[in-house]
Amino acid sequence: MASRKGFTSQQKFSAALSIIKGEKSNVDVGREMSCHPTLIGDWRTQLETNGAVVFDRAKDEIEKDKKIAKLEHLIGRLTIENGFLERVLGRSTGA
Repeated sequence: MASRKGFTSQQKFSAALSIIKGEKSNVDVGREMSCHPTLIGDWRTQLETNGAVVFDRAKDEIEKDKKIAKLEHLIGRLTIENGFLERVLGRSTGA
């Protein structure tokens, strides 16, 4: 049995994008990549249906970075407060 030819996500993206732009047909891209035109059409459909996910991920990353910065600020503040309380309580107990 012949093994399957693997394609990278970049290859799939560029093939689907060239079809969407109208630069090439499924058959032309299939010949260039040595695969069936139906496979190229499937990639195009996946890009059209899931393309918005790319922009959602960027938004999620920005929100995640903001949350991390907020938590780091909180950790720093709590560390300073703990240091202060250790000094104050350490002196008041006679230690």
